[in-house]
Amino acid sequence: MIVTRADLLECQDTVEHLYAIVENLKKDLMTAYYAIEHIAELSPQYEYALNTVKQSIHFNIQYSPQMISMKEH
Repeated sequence: MIVTRADLLECQDTVEHLYAIVENLKKDLMTAYYAIEHIAELSPQYEYALNTVKQSIHFNIQYSPQMISMKEH
């Protein structure tokens, strides 16, 4: 199989598109993180459950494939 320049450019466009999706998801996760933090301040009875969710969000952002690949270089 011969890979052409057009094939490589198409792959690059796909990767850039996926990167943009990941960045948007990270922004959405951070928005959720701060909303949960605010709710926990207003509703102390839910603080433990909300902190568990916050930790999960933080873990998912910190250990996303993009972050792992950046750490490897």
